[in-house]
Amino acid sequence: MRALIEHYISCVKCEDCLVYVELFANKHNLRDSRFTCHSDHGRFSTPDNKLIQTLGTPGTAGSGLIPLQFGNPADVDFSADLVFIADGDGGVNNRVDAVAFSGAEEWVAGSNRPGTQAGQFNVPHSVAYYATKDLVFVADRGNNRTQAFAAKTGKYIGEWTCMRPGSPWGIRTWTAQDLLFQADGHGQSISILDLSGTTSTSLGVCSILATVDIDPALCTSPHEIAVDQVYGEIYVACMGEHARVVRYKQECAEKPCNFRA
Repeated sequence: MRALIEHYISCVKCEDCLVYVELFANKHNLRDSRFTCHSDHGRFSTPDNKLIQTLGTPGTAGSGLIPLQFGNPADVDFSADLVFIADGDGGVNNRVDAVAFSGAEEWVAGSNRPGTQAGQFNVPHSVAYYATKDLVFVADRGNNRTQAFAAKTGKYIGEWTCMRPGSPWGIRTWTAQDLLFQADGHGQSISILDLSGTTSTSLGVCSILATVDIDPALCTSPHEIAVDQVYGEIYVACMGEHARVVRYKQECAEKPCNFRA
C-alpha cells in the first residue's frame, strides 16, 4: 500500500485541525452535529455552528464527575448512544469518559493520575469506537500502547504494544475493513493494524499490516487522524512547523485496498 498526498488545508490551532479532520472524514456519512474539544469542556454544535449542548464545566478544569469536569480533552468519538472522550493531553486528568448524549456519565477508565497498570493511562490522547465488536480503543501515548475497553461497560479487554518503540498519538477504525489506523507523532508514520481476529472479549494478536511513512516536509508530528469510512482515505492533523490537515489516498490494484492479500 502506498499513500499519495492529495492536498492539504492550512490551519492554526490543533483543535481547528481536529474539527476539519472530523468534518472531511465523514463527508460520506455526515452527522447531524459535530463535537469540538476545548481546554476544559466539549461542545456539540450543528454544521452551521449553532450550539446544542456543552459537556463539562467551561472555565473550570478539574476531575469532578458531578458536575462533570475535564482537564484537557484531546479527542472524541461516538457510538450510537455514547460519547467517548480522551481527557489527558497535559491537563489534570489521565482518563477516558463515556458520557450519554444526555450528559450523564456512564463509566470512567483511568483517573487524575498517570499509571502503567491495565486500565490506567499516561496521556490518553485519542479514542476510537469499533462498532463491529462494540469496543473503544484508547491511544495511551505516554505508555506506548493501545488499550481496549467494552464500550457499554468500560470493562478492560486488553492492550496492544506491537507498535513499539513507536507510540500511538491518534487512532481511528475503518469498521467495514476491520482495520485500526494509528498515527505516531514521534515516528512520523501511520500503522495499519488488523482487527479481524478481535472479539468483544479479546483483542487477539497485535499485527501491523502496513506502515505509511509521513514526509516531514509536508507534515510534522502527526497528531490526530480520521479515516473515510467508504474509501479509506486518511486525514492527518499535523502540528509544529506544518500545522495543517493532510489527506492521503490509497493506491492499489483494487478499491478498497486489500491489506491482507
